Amino acid sequence: MSTESEHKLENNFIAHLTKVGYQLVYVRNEHTLKDNLRAEITRLNKDQLVDEPLDDDEWSVFLGKICKGNNAVDRARILRDEVVIRREGRKTLSLKLVDTENWENNSFQVTNQYEAKFKDANHRYDVTILINGIPITQIELKRRGKELKEAFNQIQRYDRDSFYQYGGNLYQFLQLFIISNGVNTEYFANNKVLNKLFSFGWTDEENTKISELLSFTDAFLTPEHLHRMIFEYSVITTADTVMTLRPYQYYAVEAILDTVERGFGNGYVWHTTGSGKTLTSFKVSQILSGRADIKKVVFVVDRKDLDTQTMREFNSFADDSFTDTTNTSTLVDKLNSDETKLVVTTIQKLNRAVASLDRQISHLRDEKVIFIFDECHRSQFGATHKRITEFFTNTQLFGFTGTPIFAENSSSNEHGKRTTANLFDKCLHKYLIADAINDSNVLPFKVDYVGKYKDKTNSSTYVDMEVQGIDVAELMNSKERMQKVTDFVLDHHGIYTLKHLPNHSNKNYTAIFACSSIDNLCQYYEMFRDSEARKSLGFKLAAVFSYGVNDDFEEDNEGNVKQNSERLNDYIGDYNKQFTTSFDLKKQFGFDSYNRDVSQRVKKGQVDILFVVNMYLTGFDSKLLNTLYVDKNLRQHGLIQAFSRTNRVYSKEKEYGNIVCFRNIKSQVDEAVALFSNNTPNETVFAPDYKDLLEEFNKALQSLRSLTPTVQSVDMLMGNTKRTEFVKTFRKVLRQHNVLKTCTDFDYDHTAITEQELADYSSKYLDLRPSVNQYTEQKLRDSIVEDIDFEIELIPSELIDVDYILQLLDRLIDPEEVDIAKIKEKLLRELANNVKYHSKKHLIEKFIDEQLVNLDNPMSIKDRLGMFITDEREKALHELSSQYGITADELVSIIEDKVWRRVDIINEDLSPLLLDKYKFQERKQIVNQLNNSVSEYTELYYRGW
Repeated sequence: MSTESEHKLENNFIAHLTKVGYQLVYVRNEHTLKDNLRAEITRLNKDQLVDEPLDDDEWSVFLGKICKGNNAVDRARILRDEVVIRREGRKTLSLKLVDTENWENNSFQVTNQYEAKFKDANHRYDVTILINGIPITQIELKRRGKELKEAFNQIQRYDRDSFYQYGGNLYQFLQLFIISNGVNTEYFANNKVLNKLFSFGWTDEENTKISELLSFTDAFLTPEHLHRMIFEYSVITTADTVMTLRPYQYYAVEAILDTVERGFGNGYVWHTTGSGKTLTSFKVSQILSGRADIKKVVFVVDRKDLDTQTMREFNSFADDSFTDTTNTSTLVDKLNSDETKLVVTTIQKLNRAVASLDRQISHLRDEKVIFIFDECHRSQFGATHKRITEFFTNTQLFGFTGTPIFAENSSSNEHGKRTTANLFDKCLHKYLIADAINDSNVLPFKVDYVGKYKDKTNSSTYVDMEVQGIDVAELMNSKERMQKVTDFVLDHHGIYTLKHLPNHSNKNYTAIFACSSIDNLCQYYEMFRDSEARKSLGFKLAAVFSYGVNDDFEEDNEGNVKQNSERLNDYIGDYNKQFTTSFDLKKQFGFDSYNRDVSQRVKKGQVDILFVVNMYLTGFDSKLLNTLYVDKNLRQHGLIQAFSRTNRVYSKEKEYGNIVCFRNIKSQVDEAVALFSNNTPNETVFAPDYKDLLEEFNKALQSLRSLTPTVQSVDMLMGNTKRTEFVKTFRKVLRQHNVLKTCTDFDYDHTAITEQELADYSSKYLDLRPSVNQYTEQKLRDSIVEDIDFEIELIPSELIDVDYILQLLDRLIDPEEVDIAKIKEKLLRELANNVKYHSKKHLIEKFIDEQLVNLDNPMSIKDRLGMFITDEREKALHELSSQYGITADELVSIIEDKVWRRVDIINEDLSPLLLDKYKFQERKQIVNQLNNSVSEYTELYYRGW
């Protein structure tokens, strides 16, 4: 059996394109291309040209105007515009190249083997799709069995040698490239520089890949969908690049638009951090703001640093794409303005506008207003959500997040314990971290755990950091330990940031150092700054933290506003010397100006290490940032957000995001990765029964009354031990009260305390707490700094990739509450939808149906699967050897040798096994059949496990 030729693949593909709506035309050279274009432009603009088509001179003027751009982005803008032809003494013409609003008015054609001649070279392009006679999409095919990259390389050669060699070449209008080897198919936008890293496959709504060429054609290349991808789902940026949405971005926008079209309901989009939520949110905001029935689209971000960054990123797609709102009064003005359709603001400014200035925007109460919340896992769990939904009567709310709040990572506040789903109704689309890593849209993480703590009195014993009574804070902040961490970073920073590579200066990767507190940051910064090793290496440093007055960041300023501002200003002075700048906190907007400059220099690779506490660990994107040093406790969504600063795709040498942990947070890492890789998390928080909550609260009150029967009796407590007991006891009362008061049935009459009495106790608690925290609690802990040695060494690291995620998902299955259907769905989704597992789908299904009936076996799913594969492999081997009359031992010896050496099995390897069994001509055919069978067997049972 012969393999399919490239010629046959091309003919089958063209035949399929005609079935889905394309007209086959024979446009094989520049002359026929321009003749076809002239006819199609006349047809499209028949309302202006029906009586008097363009004459030859006018046609030349038309061609001159559309071909004046000298690159793909210029042509992309021309394609979306109208061409003005002035006729002397007659009506001026405004001719469309494409009807971008009504796809049905355009013609969709396909041709192949177009010949482009330049100098002494001839180039033949495989398949071209034309809209209204204009080459829009070029498909480069390689026969099955060839590497997909060969097709990309061919496009690159055409791009270099043919597409742009003369100004009149209409192939400069190409918007999209498709590359395929029959079994794998990808697309990418035409730009000044083509990069294989930014070619994407298509999927269905569940992120299942659609890679076979004809299936891809049905899903992506239908005339309507292709038109929408080019003219609705592409963005031309002010940086002169064209960005075409990836499939998950497309489905998210479509889901929001469908919900808006229905006119009711909210929703959120769960797309993992780093997968391009800004582009998705920009595109949906742009489309919605163009609808006449929508009065306003309000894009809401959380915190000032994200406000600035989001505005910059939005405006990178299109100048003045929205208007920033610098204060609440400006926001009100923009909401009242008929000229401003799309507004960006912070959640804090929006909250103030709705809470106190509702009369000034009362006319919007019943208008159609769409709210889009960026990073909605942070911004919507206070009073603002309630105020918005109570004030606006005709609104819909949509959120974007890479780390939603689920039952597992939710926390209580005065509004209760709520999840993202509680606030936004439902998840409209998911694209999880496992999907993004598998698609190479983000990088995997490489996590290094560094540091041990050894007992000086017993060199073989390591200190358990969880032992009650150890002063962990003193230990972690000890100068000896921090100095060893500093030395380790300086010794290894060049390796982590790839500075040891030749010519590294062209790609200057950077790092963030996440500290546990401002005091901790200051100690580290000064150690690094004053280090002779740092000076000799020339590493440039920066530090950013809140000092208490610069807006509403959440840093732990501990009341030391003046001291912290003085320290930050001192570090800004160091920064000014390094970069010849003149920032000063005392100047108006001094912090904002400094913070913006730091952000830009980190993105450009000019800052080697940036020291932070919480800032820059969420919402900050930099492709040159590849390392995060962690000396603080992180968990759940905060951990994933922080890690994800490092994993933006940039170049081949940036293989993963480096995470260097100086604390043992492995269990927190496992927990967070498992939670945000789980496609079906628990989105519902079940509130305890009111009676149970009330009972717990009254029990806490009984303990309080036993210690201090009245408020006045608090003053009678003698000594730090009793005062500490009061602080701890009343703290439990407060916690129970905060949960209880979220219940609609709550009434102080149901409790053993009055509201005033509780407030009075609170005053006593607040006055006593600082002295207890500072003196008593500190003294109750044991200092062990003098008793330990700090060992700074690299503990074996972990690579967080798809296999790692699968192991974590395995732990989520509860043998007590088994649901075979859900387990089957999960495994098939995570394994079979992975490219390397496509051929294994039926085998995995058999494993699930036969082996997962009884889950009382303590063996993990992965181990069971391994045993099952081994058994099935042995059965299949004996069936295969029996079919061809050869011994199983000889056959498996050849297979395992080739697998080990990572080379393909060829006919010459198998022919000796059949030497005495068939005649020469017959043996040749049988060997081919055997080789095909062995290849399938090897792929199924050996490769990819």
